[in-house]
Amino acid sequence: MHSRINARSLFAASFAVVALAFASGCGGASPGGDPSPTASSTGSTGSASSDTASAGSSAAAFEGTFQATWSGTALVSGESIPSDPLTGTITVTASGDAGVRMDWGVDGSQPAGSITFAVQGSAATATGIATGGVCWMGVLPNGSHQTTCAMTATAQIDGTTLTQHQTGTIDGVTPENVPYSGTYDGTWVGTRTP
Repeated sequence: MHSRINARSLFAASFAVVALAFASGCGGASPGGDPSPTASSTGSTGSASSDTASAGSSAAAFEGTFQATWSGTALVSGESIPSDPLTGTITVTASGDAGVRMDWGVDGSQPAGSITFAVQGSAATATGIATGGVCWMGVLPNGSHQTTCAMTATAQIDGTTLTQHQTGTIDGVTPENVPYSGTYDGTWVGTRTP
């Protein structure tokens, strides 16, 4: 039971800090550092373009701020662990007519970073995810040093509802120097705010 409690807290904390996405899988700090919105990501595509989307374009349909809830599952050190519910904000900014940048902020945590997406119609696919993923590295609230990497990320827009799915990897070491690793799969579902 003790390992299940530790694994559950590792999973919940990793998503609270990382958002991500990309988990997860966005901006962050190096181990021992403090996550911040200015820290860079491995495989990052840089900042969004200042181009605005044309009215009626695919990118314009995604633009806005969304109050979102995360649900997912991690397989950490061989144990399947459902996530605790997390809430946050996803801000979507157009980069021309066919691209968007999504920035995450998880309630109670530092800003978690961003991922750029190519948009076609109501669907979006992450761009610029390098071999190894878009990674966040940092120290979790429980003291574990963790690297979380988004390996895939997609999104759909349906009216005022944004659904953003991602998968990735988790690797870390607990404060007791016990290594752990695994994968995650989860979805943010958000409603556009006025």
